[in-house]
Amino acid sequence: MAGQDKQKFSNEEMDILKEVASIGSGNAATALSQMVNKRLEIRVPETKIIPVEKFPEQFSNPNEVVVATYMEIFGEISGEIILFFPRDNAMIFGDFLLGKELTREDLVNELSISMFKEIANIVCSAYINSLAKICDLEILPSVPHFSCDMLNAVIDFMLVKLSSKVDEALYVNTSFEVEGHNIDGNMLVILEEESLRKIISALQQKISDN
Repeated sequence: MAGQDKQKFSNEEMDILKEVASIGSGNAATALSQMVNKRLEIRVPETKIIPVEKFPEQFSNPNEVVVATYMEIFGEISGEIILFFPRDNAMIFGDFLLGKELTREDLVNELSISMFKEIANIVCSAYINSLAKICDLEILPSVPHFSCDMLNAVIDFMLVKLSSKVDEALYVNTSFEVEGHNIDGNMLVILEEESLRKIISALQQKISDN
């Protein structure tokens, strides 16, 4: 998707992708609120397509340590979806959800890992389900996997896993509000070229039908 000869998302298609993120975040917030019995909202202030090599530029320190949970996407499209928080934000999130103050060491204990996997399972699955419904495609997530590493290392690992070259990714800025406190997170959807084209085709069909 990086060259001039490759098809781009139109403004209308991006609007639909933003709506997908909004619907998915609303469903995820409801499920998370019920899970932790706390008032929780998820906002998506920004959704955009960016070149993968420019993704670290979205952050002031791409070498910072993040808590990341990732899932493989398979079915009619293939790729990876990653939900991650800067380590300090992850600790704050864990404080609220587990009801106790976390240390950096606590982030990688069994309880915390299980919690972040469940958060990713809810948030990422909600997004995938919304995308599948909008595009009328069968899209399924794998079980979540956990990592605590530098952001650059996490992204590089995802790219190596994909079988074909990936030029662009869907970047979703995500803001969690728990009991009135804002906690920034991010979601990255890395899809193979053929999968991006399938989504574009489905969105174009939806626009023409309307």
